[in-house]
Amino acid sequence: DSSMFSAANLKKVFSFDNLSNGANTADPVFESYSIDSLTIEVGDTITADDLPVCTVTYNDGTVVSDVVVSWESDASKQAIADVNTKAASADGRGIYNVPGIISVDNNGEKVNKNVNCKIVVEPQNIMINGSFENDTAAPWKYTDGSENSIIGSGSGEGFPSTNDPRTGSKSLHFYNTEAFEFEVYNDVTIDTPGYYAAEMYLQGGGSTADKPENIKLVATVGEDTKYESDNAYLNGWKSWNKMEIANIKITQRMIDEGNNTVRVSLVAENMPAKAWGSADDAKLFFDKALSEDDIKAYEVEKLIAKISYPRSEEHTSELQ
Repeated sequence: DSSMFSAANLKKVFSFDNLSNGANTADPVFESYSIDSLTIEVGDTITADDLPVCTVTYNDGTVVSDVVVSWESDASKQAIADVNTKAASADGRGIYNVPGIISVDNNGEKVNKNVNCKIVVEPQNIMINGSFENDTAAPWKYTDGSENSIIGSGSGEGFPSTNDPRTGSKSLHFYNTEAFEFEVYNDVTIDTPGYYAAEMYLQGGGSTADKPENIKLVATVGEDTKYESDNAYLNGWKSWNKMEIANIKITQRMIDEGNNTVRVSLVAENMPAKAWGSADDAKLFFDKALSEDDIKAYEVEKLIAKISYPRSEEHTSELQ
């Protein structure tokens, strides 16, 4: 019967044959990829070996991990070189992308897909134990000079604590059944003139509706010079506030006179009863150079002083 060979019947036969023999349309189709970012500090360098593998997801839900990425193209090599150039100075802080290529299955064929790895260049932290990851609190101290103390009441409070870190496994944690306050600090001696910045993260809860708490990051240089962040509040579990201080000025004169230690303090006042939280990831870092005027002014002062007050041994030789 010639009707068996109608277009409609032929289409049905072809479709059945595809299903029974495994049609190409049943092969997985590439859908997306994910790749971890890489974080480095100013002064670090990277190579292709430092960059991560990626994870590929297909349209049928299949997930393939540890897919090797090729970072050998000219574009990849140039991007890596650019990151290293930028990261060599404090001005290079920021986010960069390095392109790569992966080979994946796609509808029964091997195809190349472009990927990008995000490189985050963060400032170089000159503070020791800013993330409380060490076994002891040092060099963090309370204002009374003690270490490893309890902040408030309860198990696991104080620093280092394993409660609610932002990164890593430890933090500074606090809680008290009564109203309380505390201050902890970390002293850092700076040997390079410039403007510095400090930051720290805070999270927590248990505050009252009027938010009475006064929590700040404070940087003190010498006895009189203080820099403060805006007030931070306890806005909920893992709702992190970033406390920031800019333009902490350290001059060559301050270094020469021994007035170059920055005390970075976490100061918490008016804490209501049953307030709780944690602080983590404190940093102190070089932000930018001093102005030429600042540098020249001190150089001129030193020159005038040298001319006006010659060395004592020179006086002695003249008298003889």
